[in-house]
Amino acid sequence: MGIAKVAESMQLCAYNLTINYYMVKLTNHKKTIDRPLGCKRWGIIAIIIFAGSLSFLLYSYFSHDADNPQCNCLLCMLNHVPEEGEYIYNRYLIFISFIWIAVIFAAIFLVNYCFVKKNKKK
Repeated sequence: MGIAKVAESMQLCAYNLTINYYMVKLTNHKKTIDRPLGCKRWGIIAIIIFAGSLSFLLYSYFSHDADNPQCNCLLCMLNHVPEEGEYIYNRYLIFISFIWIAVIFAAIFLVNYCFVKKNKKK
């Protein structure tokens, strides 16, 4: 029984050392990044949304052929003449909203970038 207890206590000790080793290693884990990842993410999201929405609006505007009554561009497909009782709304509202969301994301990115830059100087 004495040998079994010693073996059991050695296993328990090794288990505790393993847990403590990983706990110390995980709690002391540090990354060296100039800016937080969230700051970069907001900037990338703002650029993608702004470029996508603006390019869609420009493509819709320039692909329209006013001389052709059978024009199937996005502008003509989205701006059909509403029938009686049909709900009328601005079909470009979602893309205009995306542009404003991109402007808001860009503002968040710039403010976050300025704060990070200011804190690095301290």
